[in-house]
Amino acid sequence: MNKLIAYQDEKKTKIAFADVTALFEERFKGWMVKQGYSRNYIGAIIKDVKVFMKAAREKYKLHDN
Repeated sequence: MNKLIAYQDEKKTKIAFADVTALFEERFKGWMVKQGYSRNYIGAIIKDVKVFMKAAREKYKLHDN
């Protein structure tokens, strides 16, 4: 969550469920690479975002992505 907040702050945007797409993933990964995070750490963050998105869709019906 902290990395998503930092990304939002730097990009001066708000991330909505509809914004979390393959393109977002690519840009978010690129941003994390520029921040100097390791491949493993980036992979773990992306995995967590995917788990969160899946739960938000299946359990809480918050989006259709």
